Amino acid sequence: MSLLLLTLLISCGTIAVYHFWFAPPPLKIATIDLQGFILTQKQALVKGEITEEQFRTNLDRLEQTIKAVPPGELVFIQEVVLRGGKRLEIPVVSQSPTTFQEQRR
Repeated sequence: MSLLLLTLLISCGTIAVYHFWFAPPPLKIATIDLQGFILTQKQALVKGEITEEQFRTNLDRLEQTIKAVPPGELVFIQEVVLRGGKRLEIPVVSQSPTTFQEQRR
């Protein structure tokens, strides 16, 4: 009986040590709507709602958003993830069409 209890304690201790010190942390999933973002930005550029410089700035912000994800998270495009995952929001620079048209005059 005492041998069985000792074996059980050693086994539980071994599992606990592995779990807390050696096992890798679980991976987290983040999603990004890359296709929608690029399409929206191209449409805004064609319509004159943003300038080319703002378009480039928004693409740089997209890159910065993806690079800012912690190492324990994987980033997938939204189309390949069925459910779950944290959605990354990309801050964009935008300008109203009237202000942009006034600057062009």
